[in-house]
Amino acid sequence: MVVMFVVALGGTLALIYASQELDDTKLQSHSRTMQIYDNSDRLIRDTRDFKSVELRALNDYTPNAFVAVEDKNFYKHKGVSTGRIVKAGIKNVKEGRAKEGASTISQQLIKNTHLSHEKTLKRKIREASLAHKLEKKYSKSEILEMYLNAIYFGNGIYGLEGAAQFYFDKSAPELSIRESASLAGMLRSPARYCPINNFDNFKARGDFVQSLMMNQKMIDAIDKSELDIIKRKDNAIARSYKTAASIHASKILDISQSDLASLGYKVFTYYDTSVQEAIVKTVSAEDYYIKDQSGNRADFVVISSSNEGEVNGFHSSTPAMVGARRNFASALKPLVVYTPALELGVVRPNTEVLDEPYVAGDFQPNNHDGTHRGSISVREAVIHSINIPAVRVLDWVRLERAIEITRRLGMSMGRENMSLSLGNAEKGVSFDELIGGYSALSNGGVRVNTSIIKRIEDRDGNVVWRHMKPTQKVIGDDTAFLMTDMLVDTVGRGTARKLNDLDFPVAAKTGTAERGDGANSNTDAVCVAYTPESILVVWYGNASMKSENDLPKGTTGGGVASFVARDIFKSIGSGGEFVVPLSIERDESDFYSLRYPPIDATRFVLPTLDGRVRQGQAVIWFPALETQTYEIFRNGQLQEVIQNKSGEYQFVDAKFGKETVEYFVRTGDEDSNIVKLYPDSEKKVSSKPTSKKNHWFF
Repeated sequence: MVVMFVVALGGTLALIYASQELDDTKLQSHSRTMQIYDNSDRLIRDTRDFKSVELRALNDYTPNAFVAVEDKNFYKHKGVSTGRIVKAGIKNVKEGRAKEGASTISQQLIKNTHLSHEKTLKRKIREASLAHKLEKKYSKSEILEMYLNAIYFGNGIYGLEGAAQFYFDKSAPELSIRESASLAGMLRSPARYCPINNFDNFKARGDFVQSLMMNQKMIDAIDKSELDIIKRKDNAIARSYKTAASIHASKILDISQSDLASLGYKVFTYYDTSVQEAIVKTVSAEDYYIKDQSGNRADFVVISSSNEGEVNGFHSSTPAMVGARRNFASALKPLVVYTPALELGVVRPNTEVLDEPYVAGDFQPNNHDGTHRGSISVREAVIHSINIPAVRVLDWVRLERAIEITRRLGMSMGRENMSLSLGNAEKGVSFDELIGGYSALSNGGVRVNTSIIKRIEDRDGNVVWRHMKPTQKVIGDDTAFLMTDMLVDTVGRGTARKLNDLDFPVAAKTGTAERGDGANSNTDAVCVAYTPESILVVWYGNASMKSENDLPKGTTGGGVASFVARDIFKSIGSGGEFVVPLSIERDESDFYSLRYPPIDATRFVLPTLDGRVRQGQAVIWFPALETQTYEIFRNGQLQEVIQNKSGEYQFVDAKFGKETVEYFVRTGDEDSNIVKLYPDSEKKVSSKPTSKKNHWFF
C-alpha cells in the first residue's frame, strides 16, 4: 500500500513538473508597476516609470551583491539548489513553521513573473520546474539581468535602475559597493529595510551583505563611504497616495507589494485629482515648512475623506505613517469624553462644570495655561479645550461607559485610565479611527469604515475585495449635532479659529501632544476639521519618536496644522450647511436634545432602580436628574453619594460576592424600590418603593 502511494505521488509530481511551460513574454514584459486607478477608474500615473538596465553596464560588484545575499551558488546550480532546500526544510521543522525560504534567483524570477503567491507544494513544484527550464533556455547573465529588472525595492519601485535613481539620485552603473550591497539587502523585506523610514536597518543590512561579499571573495575590502539617501521633495502629486493604496491592498490580500504588481492585481481607489493637488500644493508651501529639533523637515500627514469613509486625498512625508497609531491629545476629547457624555444624557452644552484643581491619587491634571475659571459650561470647555472640565465630565460619565461608546465609533481602546480625558489612549489611535470617529459626527451618527481603496480586481477582472459602507447608527443624530455645533464654535472663537475666515461652516478640533519629562518640545500637532460632506486631518509630528526629531514647543495643532486645513478647504470648497435634526430643540440658553430636555429645578422624581450580575459584579442603574442628590445603599449601608448627574447612572459593586445583596437609592427623604441580586445568577427581584409619600411636581 505504501509503495503504491509513493508511486502514485511520484507520478503526480512528475506530471505537474512536465506540464509547465515557460512564457518568454512574461519574463520580458511582466507588470512592473502598481496598477492603481482613481475614483473614475482611470490609471493614476506619476513620474516613477520603470527603467531597465543592462547587466554589462554595471560594475561587477553590483550584481555580485545580489548573488551573495540571495543565491551564492547561482553560478553552480541548474535552477534549484538541493542543498538550500534541505537546509531550509530542517530549519522549518525545528521552528515548527515555514520560516526559512529556499528559492534561488531563478526561482524568484519565476515566482515574480509566472506564479501566484500561494504557499503550496504544487506551486513549489511548478516553480522548480519552470526554473529548471529557464536555466536550460537562458544563460546565467541573461537570467541575472531579467532578475535585476524585475525585483521590488519598496515605495512602488521595480528594478535596480529605478531603485538607484529613487534612493540615491544616480544611475545603477554609478552605484558604489556599499550602495549596491544596501540595495541588495532590501530584498528580504523592502519595508523593514527602507532607507527613508528605517535608515539604521538599511545601513546595517547593507554592511551585512558586504561581509558576505568579503567571505565569498567578491570584494577585497569593506566600503565605508557615506550612504547619502536623497531628501525627496516628492513632487509627484500622486506618489504618497499610490504608496498608501499599495500598502493597504497588500494587507487586504495578505501578499507582498511585489506580488500585488507581478500578479496583475488592479487597485481601484477613491483618488480625486483636484483634492490631491490642493493638499500637495498647500503642504508644500514654504510658509508651512516646519523644521524639527534637528533642523530637518518635520514629518507630516494630510488626509481627506468623505464622511462615508472614502479617502480621496493622502499626502505624507513617510509611508510608515499609513498604519501608525498616534497620540492626538485634545483632538480625541470630543470622541472619548463629550460625545459619550451627550449620548448618555450626562451633560448638555450648557451644563456647568467646575474648573478647579482635580486630584485623584497620582492623577493631578492641569490646564494648558495653568489657570482655573471656576464654573463654566461644557460648550466653553470644548471651545477652549480646557483639561479639568473634560476630566470631570469623564468622571461623571464613568470610564467604562465612555469606552463602550468610543468603541461603537470604531476606535480600538486598550486598558485606559482617566488620562483618556486628556486624549491619552494607551495604544494610541490610528488615522483611520480618528477619521471614522469624526465621520460619525459629520453624518448624523452613522459609523463608517475608512478606506483608500474602492475595490480590488485580479488580472481576469474578478472583484476579489470591495469596500463595504456600513449604515450602522452608533450614536443619535442629536448627539452628533450637539457635538458638531460646539466644534463649529471652536472654529468661531476657540482653539481652531485659524479656520474662521472660511465662508462656509466648518467644525474643527485641535490637539497637541508634549514630550513630557521636562522636555521643551512636542511630538504631535493635529487639526481635524469637517463639513457635512468631508473630513480633513492635518498632522505634524515625530514619526520616529526620537527626541531630536521632536517639533519645536511652539508648534501646536492650532497653528500651522490649522492654517493648512484652512487653505485646503479654500481650494476644495464647502460641504453645505449643518442641518438641525428634528431631535434637537433650543431654548434661550442653548440647543438641547429632546431625549434629555432641560429639567425644572423644582421637579422631584423618585428613580426606579434596575440591576443585574455581570461578570461577578453587581451593576445597578437608574435615571438621574442633576438637580437631585442620590445616596446608594447596599444592605442598608451607604456606598456612594451622587450629585450633578444627568441621564442614566450606573453603580458597579466590585465587592459583590457569594451572598444575596439588596440595593436601593435614597433621594431627599424618599427611598426607591429595592433590587435584590443573587450571586452567579442574572436573577433579580425588585420591590415597590419603601416609602409611600406623595410626590409633587411643580
